[in-house]
Amino acid sequence: MSFFDRVKKVTVFLFNLFYKLKYIGFENVGTGSYLICCNHLKFFDPFLVTIPFPKPMHYMAKAELFKIPLVNTFIKKLGAFPVKRGKAHSAAIESAISLLESGENVLIFPEGTRSKTGVPGSAKPGAALVAFRSNAKILPVAIKIQKPKFFSKPHITVSFGHPIENSELPIEKASSNSFKEASKYIMDRICELFHKIEF
Repeated sequence: MSFFDRVKKVTVFLFNLFYKLKYIGFENVGTGSYLICCNHLKFFDPFLVTIPFPKPMHYMAKAELFKIPLVNTFIKKLGAFPVKRGKAHSAAIESAISLLESGENVLIFPEGTRSKTGVPGSAKPGAALVAFRSNAKILPVAIKIQKPKFFSKPHITVSFGHPIENSELPIEKASSNSFKEASKYIMDRICELFHKIEF
């Protein structure tokens, strides 16, 4: 059993121990590589999104985590690569593009940070920039967490939408405004999935 499979097995066990976990729409996911775009609620979101996939995906993690020895080794094995939050980080963008072009799946949170309200926020232009330069298909994903009632487990639902073809993105030319509009388009698809989730 690979390192990824062992971690996934433990992750599934822990999530089912503390949450009622449900996945919907994974039949929408075909073969090939995707730029997976998801709203961001908790630090464990990358693990949640990865569970249904047969192989690891790559995702951006804040650069500070790579300075912690054991954490550094663990997240690297699970496909993480560093990004400096709060600024454009060209190395992280280039890493994401290169991985997609080589046929890997890459997970990006278009909001750039975790939501403090529990609902999806506004998107930064980075997701659309990566999609445009890599010509990748985009897979919208929404995570919704129900607050626990009394002593019951909180529910978590992860919803996968229909892939977005790169040609669907409203990008006429490579510009900051175009990337903002295209990232908003992606985020709107995520929001549609989010608001359709019922507990």
